Amino acid sequence: MDSLVCCVALFIDQPLSSRQSDSGLIVLLPILLFIACFAFSLGPLTWIVISEIFPNRVRGRAMSVGTFAVWGGCLLVAQTFPWLLEKAGPAFTFWLYAVLVFPAIPLTIWLLPETKGRTLEDIENGWRKHA
Repeated sequence: MDSLVCCVALFIDQPLSSRQSDSGLIVLLPILLFIACFAFSLGPLTWIVISEIFPNRVRGRAMSVGTFAVWGGCLLVAQTFPWLLEKAGPAFTFWLYAVLVFPAIPLTIWLLPETKGRTLEDIENGWRKHA
């Protein structure tokens, strides 16, 4: 649900950014909503998933690869955002990032199992059943 709010906040910001409005606050509010929802949903979820999803025998190496992928994605966003703002404008930039966030909604719902109250061994056995 929170990833849906993140996506919607970016989609809302797209038409607001395309207007030549004097009020920066109107554009800022959806961005703040996105940041708040990301801070307690998609952001920390990534770290929880990569710490729980791998079997014990490969967890250290696999978490290293997962961490590298997360920071690689962060680098990609940090490097492309200013360039996109300058070349394509804020409306297209927010639309593009909203489109990129959207697949996280069904992927989170359909692919990630509930891990609350389960041991790492239970989670690993659950993945073996699906493999």
